[in-house]
Amino acid sequence: MQRSSVFCLAASFFISLGSLAFAEVEFAAAEEDFSGFATPIRVTADIGLTSGETAFIGSISGPAGLPSAFTFTWAIDDQLSSPTPINSITIHYGCDSLVHTFNPFSQFYLPGPAIPAQVPTDFGEMHCDQPSPVFEDFNSFGSFPENWTTQSLNVSRSNPWAPFLQLEEDYAMRVSQEQFSLPRSEWLISPTYNLVGYGELSVGFTHDYVHSSSSAQLRYSTNGGVSWNLLAGYSESSSGMQIIDISDWATNANDIRFAFVFEGDFLADESSWLIDDFYIEGVASSPVATNPIPSQPPAAWVNRTGQIGCLWTHPNIVQGSSIEIRIDENGDGDYLDGDSEDWSVVDFFQDSDSIYIQTTHTFVSGNGEYAFEFRARSSESGLWGYSGTSSFPGIDDDWRVLIDEDVIPPTSSVLFAISSTESTVTLAFSPAIEGAFLRYELWCSEDSLISDSDRLWTDVDDPLLSVITTSHTTVTGLSSGTVWYFELRAVDQSGNISPPSNLVRKVTKGSELARISDLTASVVNESIHLTWTPPEFDAYGQSPIAIETYEVHSSGLPFFEPSSDTRIASTLSPEFSLPFSGINTSGYFKVVPVGAGPGFPAIPETQFPSGTFDMGFDEIEEPVHEVELTNAYFLGSFEITNQQFLAALNWALFRGYVEVSGNYVTAYDQDLILINHNNSEIVYDGTRFILTRAANAGEWGFVDALTYDPLLHPVKNITWYGAVCFCDWLSEIYDLPPFYQGVWNQTEDHNPYQSIGFRLPTEAEWEYAAKLGNGNKYPWGDDPPSCSVSNYSQNWPWSCNGWTLPVGSIVGGATELGLFDMSGNVREWTGDKWQPYGYESVVDPLGSQGLSGGRILRSGAWDDDDREVTTAHRFNLHPYNSSISHGFRTCRTILD
Repeated sequence: MQRSSVFCLAASFFISLGSLAFAEVEFAAAEEDFSGFATPIRVTADIGLTSGETAFIGSISGPAGLPSAFTFTWAIDDQLSSPTPINSITIHYGCDSLVHTFNPFSQFYLPGPAIPAQVPTDFGEMHCDQPSPVFEDFNSFGSFPENWTTQSLNVSRSNPWAPFLQLEEDYAMRVSQEQFSLPRSEWLISPTYNLVGYGELSVGFTHDYVHSSSSAQLRYSTNGGVSWNLLAGYSESSSGMQIIDISDWATNANDIRFAFVFEGDFLADESSWLIDDFYIEGVASSPVATNPIPSQPPAAWVNRTGQIGCLWTHPNIVQGSSIEIRIDENGDGDYLDGDSEDWSVVDFFQDSDSIYIQTTHTFVSGNGEYAFEFRARSSESGLWGYSGTSSFPGIDDDWRVLIDEDVIPPTSSVLFAISSTESTVTLAFSPAIEGAFLRYELWCSEDSLISDSDRLWTDVDDPLLSVITTSHTTVTGLSSGTVWYFELRAVDQSGNISPPSNLVRKVTKGSELARISDLTASVVNESIHLTWTPPEFDAYGQSPIAIETYEVHSSGLPFFEPSSDTRIASTLSPEFSLPFSGINTSGYFKVVPVGAGPGFPAIPETQFPSGTFDMGFDEIEEPVHEVELTNAYFLGSFEITNQQFLAALNWALFRGYVEVSGNYVTAYDQDLILINHNNSEIVYDGTRFILTRAANAGEWGFVDALTYDPLLHPVKNITWYGAVCFCDWLSEIYDLPPFYQGVWNQTEDHNPYQSIGFRLPTEAEWEYAAKLGNGNKYPWGDDPPSCSVSNYSQNWPWSCNGWTLPVGSIVGGATELGLFDMSGNVREWTGDKWQPYGYESVVDPLGSQGLSGGRILRSGAWDDDDREVTTAHRFNLHPYNSSISHGFRTCRTILD
């Protein structure tokens, strides 16, 4: 017998349709194996009966268990009827809530009394992802069914449970006994079945029992076979399909076994029992909601926002897209007000047999009790499970949230500024007092008037600010050398905000400030009154600056160095008074400004590896020869700007490293840079060096000569000595060992390749960097120059721009590794003295080591032609030469 016979159904449904005859619908299973197919949970049909001009519509429902292909017949008074009374049939499948509707007109049609179609109508194969109901057909081609066992007391002349061939390859399990055998008992025991998550369960089988002094029983165990109970017994011959409802004791059980028990005695006269098509069928139960959030009965919430949720458990996968929620938003005791009181999907949950659902919700009505209800759908049966105490829909049993709004704000904290870096300030504060704490909020402003438009620093930036016991935070991303004001508040979950803390003032670190000036002391009302003029710029001559405080120092000795031992007071104002009794009347005073300037302008660098390349270029610089560089190094990505040189020059001025002599700044008895000249963009105002526009910048066609900002233009009018002195100053600023210090020649003993301080690149380092990547004849490749790749002279005296451009302006001419202006803008000093090339290969070349000779410049300038802006062209000029076409970039070695 094939499994389809298990579900052969003949069900009659009677619908009263006025004076018409009753209509009977018969569903007959197709003779086919459909194991693994989806099982319909409901079948409905739209019925239309026509009598004269009147049409009637009805519906019918069939039981679960219909196969995917079946036939039907419509009859009135046992006669086929015309016209066709069935308009459509709809099959509802449990898995994934599939619904298929079919119009039988297109598949068979009864034009009048006739014989129905002989071939079953095929409604398609529907498969579920979930396991099909348990089914054992025993059709194992003569093998014993898997995981079934026997217990036998058999003796001679008996046949214990064994596969029995019925028709062709269709096997069943059979046991029998012959006359005069001794009494015995034969058990056929099923595997253990886990039925958790299933309800509406039934067990079925077909059998053929021949009774003769024997008995047959179907027993069950709910503990895996430790003890057994009687489910059905047979004391007379019986055959056919047996279906037994086991819902009462098998629903959600996890250790179920069945046993077919056959017993006979010696009087038996050929008794036997044949079992086939054993199955257990059920409908997947709805999910179960437990562990409500908040716990029930709920404690009062002091805020209107929080987590609500539950734990859904179900052995069959819950559909992640079918978890929904509704909330009694206005607390009126029903779900009739629309919006969130309707069912709405809860997003982002994956399929699982255990799903914690938590969602944040804000209740916006008044204080009181609000109900909420979740539901989830089984992906196998399509049945909904509901949260609440009874697992049924409706507000009466639903879970609750009790809102008792907090209206008391948290306490204020006391705020302290601890330390700062160039971009951070670390603050400490006392913890707030609050039962429903949410977070701390810091307001950051560049003035003392805190407003909503100022920067906010919260737990988004520092997660620890969501912890009430937190006492420190570091605000990042601040600008250097700037006065910052901070104010702290605490926020609770109801949105209450504490009064602001005290206002704290802190300056981020940057460059050192210039000294104060005009310090005077006078006697006023038996006190010594000090006044002074604050500095206007930092040690690099830059502004704006930020002054955090002034430290007042006193000593009985002149020329003392201020220290913590000499500090007597701090003040924010540029004046201070102290009584005679507090000091030595013959004391000396100094005032030190504490604060910062913008910091030294950054020097972007590009790193280059060691390597070998061909130095020179045919018909430009010959002979071409191989050069090996054995150390990696950093090369400035841009030419040094006016801003950078000006900052270092003022720094050197304040330290007494340089002097102003006529139109030149000097050091080591060498001219460094031309100033106070028509060509100059750096001038001296008697106190410090400042920027200006060159008066003659427009003489060569520079259209912006009257309006341009020289800040980011490359520094010009630099001698070789000015370039190397800048490198030494920069090394000192960055705490690196200066390379030159008045020793100008590169030698084996004074080797730039072994210096980690800032210096000028050697010729080889400059050309290697210019060519590395796409560079060959030009930094960008071999295509000839144009104004889109180089600021040079196409037809002197008219150049592309008629003056320099801010560094990095011409992006198209950059090297592949990110060097800008390696062709044009300004010529760049290198560290080497002039000497002609040789043919031999060299390693880490130093140039000429003689005591005299010119220095090499590379790159070409805004007023040079296309030959002079190649990667190989060399300029040989005296080191004291300065020009509106001369600049430089820095280099430093990377030592392993």
